[in-house]
Amino acid sequence: MENNNPEKIEILETEHKTKKSCIYKKILSYVLLVTILALFCVLEIAVLIAIFSVFSIFYIVIFSIGILYLIYLGLKKISLYYSNKKAS
Repeated sequence: MENNNPEKIEILETEHKTKKSCIYKKILSYVLLVTILALFCVLEIAVLIAIFSVFSIFYIVIFSIGILYLIYLGLKKISLYYSNKKAS
């Protein structure tokens, strides 16, 4: 008679439905977690590339200024050399 109790049958049916939905919720939560982690990874790589680009631009600017200064000094010495040679 216990098996024919409608309340017990209803409880068993609801437990069965909730177990199925829990499986789907678990799978959905894993998919959502993997998606969030993938987005975080991609955004982190993008931020690191941006930081690297900014610092590499600074290094290129500093290197260019150094090269231009050395060219200026070289041209100044060459012009002094030729002006001294022309005067003598």
